[in-house]
Amino acid sequence: MNLRSFETPRRRLAPPSWRARHEQWNLEPIDSWWLVVSVKAECRGCDSVRHADSRQVAPFRLLLLSAEPLDFDSEPVWVASDLVDDLGLRGAPHYAVVSPDGWVVAEGAVFDLEQVLSEISTLVV
Repeated sequence: MNLRSFETPRRRLAPPSWRARHEQWNLEPIDSWWLVVSVKAECRGCDSVRHADSRQVAPFRLLLLSAEPLDFDSEPVWVASDLVDDLGLRGAPHYAVVSPDGWVVAEGAVFDLEQVLSEISTLVV
């Protein structure tokens, strides 16, 4: 089965909370390609993303985000309901790609890591 997101990307400037959280959490460098994935407890689509390592998502940097605290044993999940809302990532699992120049350039539903990477790989040339 070839699952794909049905979201129409809304290219827009990343919200001010994007830069604020980067500074607060000391996530460097901000001028990279970022794959931001909202996750929730008991999320099947989140499993492959939660267990991804940096080599699997390169050249993207992975940021797992939740509106509420979660107890996962894999990648750290940053909690910021304001950023989840500001990026329009309600209804996890959902993803957004933030470009090095601070624009949200892609977004969609998460079925698994392979599906997300196939949708966003053409962004980086």
